[in-house]
Amino acid sequence: MKTEASNLGEVVVVGYGTQSRRNITSSIGKLDNAVLKNAPRSNVGTALQGSIAGIRVVNNSGTPGAAPSILLRGYSTISSDVSPLVVVDGIIRSFNDIPSDDIASIELLKDAASTAIYGTRATNGVILITTKQGKAGTAQVSYKYVKGLNRNREDYTYLNAKDYIYYNRLGNFNSQRTLTAVNQSRGYGLPTGPGVPAGTGIADFNLFDIRKYDASNAFLLNNGWDTVGDPYGGTIIFKDHGGEVADLVFRNSNTDDHYVNVTGGNDRGKYFASFDYYKETGIIVGSDYKRFSGNINGSYKVKSNLEVGSGATFSTSSQFGVIGGEINTLYRNIGLWPTMNPWLDSAKTIPNPGNGITDGNPLYWLNKNIRNNEVN
Repeated sequence: MKTEASNLGEVVVVGYGTQSRRNITSSIGKLDNAVLKNAPRSNVGTALQGSIAGIRVVNNSGTPGAAPSILLRGYSTISSDVSPLVVVDGIIRSFNDIPSDDIASIELLKDAASTAIYGTRATNGVILITTKQGKAGTAQVSYKYVKGLNRNREDYTYLNAKDYIYYNRLGNFNSQRTLTAVNQSRGYGLPTGPGVPAGTGIADFNLFDIRKYDASNAFLLNNGWDTVGDPYGGTIIFKDHGGEVADLVFRNSNTDDHYVNVTGGNDRGKYFASFDYYKETGIIVGSDYKRFSGNINGSYKVKSNLEVGSGATFSTSSQFGVIGGEINTLYRNIGLWPTMNPWLDSAKTIPNPGNGITDGNPLYWLNKNIRNNEVN
């Protein structure tokens, strides 16, 4: 036997040997690292969205720091987890706490070949993540800061209180609904008097700023109230609170990502160390995410054919979601009647409990979110 040398093209190591990249039959996808650099990310899983064919990434929640749902090979079970196996530097773990700038490469094994390497745990595919390691050369210190601005989206334009009252009552009038029935409707019905409890089928006098106009309440016109003609006859006096709650619940938020690393070494030893601080405030007041991550690794050549390496990763994070749920917060304030007074006092410090103190009034949740954030 004699040695024969030949030039090789790009090869891929699989569980059962090596193959040429052009001849490989298994499906492998690789993420372009430029995607990781184009925006600050609380979770690197979002970088896979729209970047690699054959993978579905869904953001199930808008809460800062929430991990996306990843589907790589379709549903193979109706009762077990269908998420792909995540392997980081040869260790099975989550990628939720890994800073984007610590990642050297992300590869996806998308077909049955992955099962030959990782067994049945890889039934739903494999996400391979390799983090950065030390390089021989002069010691280098790098710092990176990324600022992100999240804008509260433009909402639909809703009727102001005057149009809301007039057109609702006009529609009822044209459909020949009785005045008594109309006045039992919350938001545009005329309450019968103070102290009427909510949920009795009668518009709540204490919750809605809408009255039948007469000499006894004319003074309210000097306090920001307005009037509108009633299709049923007479005049209605009201105060417009449209959008008042939404302006308090939603905000434009910021994202700040500070990253610093140190790397260096020589032909015998190499080292790498990094630290990342990530902070994101949510669009809904009270939601917030903070993460501190540290990574250190090194290697040393004991002999020409023996190299020893070690590493450690540290991470801690705090996530404040929306108490009561995002959906509850959204529809409970966007769908509020424009005549509902969200406050019990003129200083606007005490939320009106008339719309459900435990789960209905968004200001109740807003105050709890703020208090929860301040305490933690």
